[in-house]
Amino acid sequence: MALALLAGACRLAPPAMPGKDVAAHVEEEATGRGLRAAEAQAQEAVRKAREAEVAATAALQAAESAADDDAATHQQDGERYAQAIAEARAGAPGCTLEVERLIALRRQLAEYVSEPERDAAIAGLEPCRKAALKLRRQHHEKAQRDLPRGAAKDAVAAALRDEGLADPWVPVQSGALPTPGRKASSSQADALAKLRSDATAAAQAVDAAEADHERAQQGVAASDARQVQLDEADDAREQAWRGEMQRSGNRYLAVAGAAGAVAWSGSASASSSSPAATRSRPASWRSRPGPSARRRAGTRARAAWSASRWPCRSPSWASSRPTTGCAATPWASGSRRPAPA
Repeated sequence: MALALLAGACRLAPPAMPGKDVAAHVEEEATGRGLRAAEAQAQEAVRKAREAEVAATAALQAAESAADDDAATHQQDGERYAQAIAEARAGAPGCTLEVERLIALRRQLAEYVSEPERDAAIAGLEPCRKAALKLRRQHHEKAQRDLPRGAAKDAVAAALRDEGLADPWVPVQSGALPTPGRKASSSQADALAKLRSDATAAAQAVDAAEADHERAQQGVAASDARQVQLDEADDAREQAWRGEMQRSGNRYLAVAGAAGAVAWSGSASASSSSPAATRSRPASWRSRPGPSARRRAGTRARAAWSASRWPCRSPSWASSRPTTGCAATPWASGSRRPAPA
């Protein structure tokens, strides 16, 4: 029985300590590295998209500012242009304009491209040009009287050409500048529209990049959470193993204690029944009579006491020899004594 208990105790050995779920950890770590790399790429994409948005916005703002400046300038030019036309129309009928103002109005209107109002205003000043030509010729001839006749004539002609009075103003020639105060050209409008489209696309690209970055961050956070769950599962298995270790130890001690008690009881019984154990007992133990001897001694003591009281009585176990002085008595052979008379 002791051997059976010991064998059972050996079978109560605790399980081996559980290790980490290495495969799951390795897989999740690889997944986390990939997600972090994707997050870094998404963050870089956000940075580039923001830079592109800033550049597109700056270009659009510069173009719009230039357009606004051009619009303001065009508005001012348009106002001056309209005033010049109105002044030319008002001074043409009576040639009431001074020569210097007449020359200035014609030069101002001549810078712009041909258009009906401008051409009509210049053509209306042609009679005034002829009158101003006579006056300015006389003025320049007086100024050049000290020069030789030929030189003075050339100088007067050059001065009249510089003032724009030498050649007829009709037919009206077209200038280079666009008519001020009119709607911006289609090319400028198209350029602004393209810049606005680029800025809008850049802003949308930033939104998309930020959304991708946010999803990448969520993926990294989910991977970190799974790593924590794996660690918690490892800790739970280890705690369960430690509890099982304690329970197994308690069972092992209980079984081992029972086996030890059985083994001690068996060895004690064997020791008491062996001759060596008998020999090892004290001398007082070896001299003590057993139960049967004690019973026989008691019987003999009672018989001696009875014989001392009734010496002529012969019990059944007494000797068959007659007792001295009791041969004549009838109860010497064991018969009952007669009752007194």
